[in-house]
Amino acid sequence: MIPILEADQMRAADQHTIEHEPITSIDLMERAARACVGWLVEHEQQLLGGVQVPRYEVFCGPGNNGGDGLAIARMLHIAGRTVRVYVVGDGASPPDYEENVQRLPTGSDDELECGPRF
Repeated sequence: MIPILEADQMRAADQHTIEHEPITSIDLMERAARACVGWLVEHEQQLLGGVQVPRYEVFCGPGNNGGDGLAIARMLHIAGRTVRVYVVGDGASPPDYEENVQRLPTGSDDELECGPRF
């Protein structure tokens, strides 16, 4: 069984990595998103039961976990997947989240759609 960390444990692990590796928090977020997307793409046919054109729905809150979701959505889009992003919740967003908002492609694109804010 794979252990799952609680939110405070994950924050502590992230902070430890940032302090002990030469990596910024936004680059750590990118690394995690890249690993997640790699795993999803590798396993999507098994997970989605052979769906020919997988469509991903990504729900993001305004915090750093939401920033991870935005990075994942962007990378899925780059990998040629259809993605719809939903932003849920209100509140101030940390800088890494805002950076990932800025990194999302702009303009009309049928493959990456930003849905309503909840």
